[in-house]
Amino acid sequence: MVNHKIKTYIGFSVRANQIVWGSDQVLNSKKRLYLILMTQTINKTAYKKLINKSNVANIPIVILTDEDMKDTLNKDNCKCVGLTNEELAKAIIKENKGAFDE
Repeated sequence: MVNHKIKTYIGFSVRANQIVWGSDQVLNSKKRLYLILMTQTINKTAYKKLINKSNVANIPIVILTDEDMKDTLNKDNCKCVGLTNEELAKAIIKENKGAFDE
């Protein structure tokens, strides 16, 4: 279950249009990403590419369940998003230090 504060921070990013939707958009984004959120059920190819991008660009990754991602973003079947707001990304990481897999 995702912390209420985390949902709020991600909601702020969505409303401020500071989010990149989908693995292809995250991988090809020209914007600077500060956090990648993805589900456990993302396909293997996308997973490997996102992990590689994370390692190369030093972007933290948070892995959520499908249900948590759906609840957090209020969208069905969204497997990956990237946050472009540095402060909100830091707040999410700080709030759940050690609670998520990286």
